[in-house]
Amino acid sequence: LAKRFDEQGRTVEAIQILEKTLESAHYDPAILFYLISFYSKNGLSEKIIHIVTILEKEYGNVPEIVDRINKLKKLLPQ
Repeated sequence: LAKRFDEQGRTVEAIQILEKTLESAHYDPAILFYLISFYSKNGLSEKIIHIVTILEKEYGNVPEIVDRINKLKKLLPQ
């Protein structure tokens, strides 16, 4: 549903849907990466940093995710 909202140019609503999943402490990496993408579209880099921290904590032992995290960090403002 969030992806569909984003495709319709309703990224803010997509963000709201995905942020609600964070309230349940259910950290699906796919959802987190979508949220990063939506935050990026809206210039919300401070929120991206928070999601990257969650990814590192929850999935720091998964090489594919660590690789994506490291690539993201290079793109974030220092």
